[in-house]
Amino acid sequence: MYVHPGRLEASAELVSFVTVVGTGVAVCLWDPSRRVGGMAHFLLPEAGTAPAAPRYGDVALKSLLEKLAAFGGRSYRAFLYGGSAPPIVSESGHLGDRNVEAALALLRLRAVPVVARDLGGTGGRKVVFDLSLGEMLWSRRTIFMLLVVGAPVVIALFLRVLVALGAPVFENSEVSTSSTDFDGVTVIE
Repeated sequence: MYVHPGRLEASAELVSFVTVVGTGVAVCLWDPSRRVGGMAHFLLPEAGTAPAAPRYGDVALKSLLEKLAAFGGRSYRAFLYGGSAPPIVSESGHLGDRNVEAALALLRLRAVPVVARDLGGTGGRKVVFDLSLGEMLWSRRTIFMLLVVGAPVVIALFLRVLVALGAPVFENSEVSTSSTDFDGVTVIE
């Protein structure tokens, strides 16, 4: 399920949430005992006097917690991604840094532990958060991550498909087999 910038999603089903973050922050919350979770992708730290919308961190986190509570969630773990900052000088601090500070402060205020994070830097990230595992599957920063994380997953899935289709994936060439044909039925011994 794709989570657009400035939006949030929550579910009690075993789905994956996907987004792409730059200066914004993706906050993924997971209740492992009730198996509910969600993702908020906010772009600005707080709403201030602006109308409430999930593009603001304070509004997004409050809304996400309310949605998860409606699914029965109570005790959460947090996963944070994003908050990159372009390599330019800014007197007021980079927006990415301010978004990260806001996310950490909001979670600390609600006593939600942050169990994983990939924050800061200068590049964007593609984030995949999977509820069936309650884990972040992917936070792409380099092609190296694709090779290290993606290739073994693709190979494992390919092998599973072959095994499910009945293909002899692992054969031992030292084992000899013989077959006997009984009325059109071949028996391998």
